[in-house]
Amino acid sequence: MNEKYVLDLVLLIASKLSKQPLIEISVESRLREDLGLDSFDLVEMINDLEFEFRITIPDCEIEKIKTIQDVKVIVNNQIA
Repeated sequence: MNEKYVLDLVLLIASKLSKQPLIEISVESRLREDLGLDSFDLVEMINDLEFEFRITIPDCEIEKIKTIQDVKVIVNNQIA
């Protein structure tokens, strides 16, 4: 799977959930502090990514997620 596609999709979902313009979101963006996402938003993001990539992200990995970069890395690890 193309890593750019993974990142683009993570950014798109984050933009949709946070209602912030895509251009204002980067890999360093923190989900809670910068984007205002709560735990329900994170669950929705993970569900969308699991469906899109046909993967399962373990709860122990979800607990580690703080930034867009964290999401991208975890998804890429599950795809590999």
